[in-house]
Amino acid sequence: MSDSELEKQTPAEAAMQKRLFTFLFTKKVPPIPQEDERKVLPEKRVNIISQFFFLWMNPLLVVGYKRTLQYEDCFKMDDEEKVDKLYQTFVGHLERLKNGDKKVTKMMLLKALHSTLIFDTWTALLIKVASDVSTCCAPLLLKKLTDFVEFSTLDDNVYYGRGAGYAVGVALLITFGSLTNNYSFYRATVLSCKVRSILKRSLLEKSFH
Repeated sequence: MSDSELEKQTPAEAAMQKRLFTFLFTKKVPPIPQEDERKVLPEKRVNIISQFFFLWMNPLLVVGYKRTLQYEDCFKMDDEEKVDKLYQTFVGHLERLKNGDKKVTKMMLLKALHSTLIFDTWTALLIKVASDVSTCCAPLLLKKLTDFVEFSTLDDNVYYGRGAGYAVGVALLITFGSLTNNYSFYRATVLSCKVRSILKRSLLEKSFH
């Protein structure tokens, strides 16, 4: 059986996949969970380290490396994250902004979306700002480091701990900037998916009424 055929197997026939690093894992194949055994998306219940490094995804990745992932393996959405809940919240904010007026303006839509997704919006924005600030500060600290290296060649009594501090600071700023940039992009992607889902639901509701 070819690799492509193995990947297309049915849930009842799910078996251990032969991959490059399969030998590093146990030979026990995780069973396919039943519908009532599916876990809720744990992202909001884990610590900040797990969120930034996506460690909460590790169990699912291990299962996917051992065998082909099935629909039942995927996390269930939290009730607060489901489209029905988001749409109802959006409609409530929109009706409040309309205040009896039948006409809906673009500004009303933007304000209603912002009120519905205020946490997601500002989380993505603030993390992106933190990323940009650290990215801007890294070259300034690097300039300090190069100036220190140049000065140290002229003075034998220079304190090298200062240069080490500059070097560590540059490394930390670059690392922090990279992490926050990637995570802000992820948060912005999640935000755009929620906005699209709400607007699609609104269009469907309008077309059926």
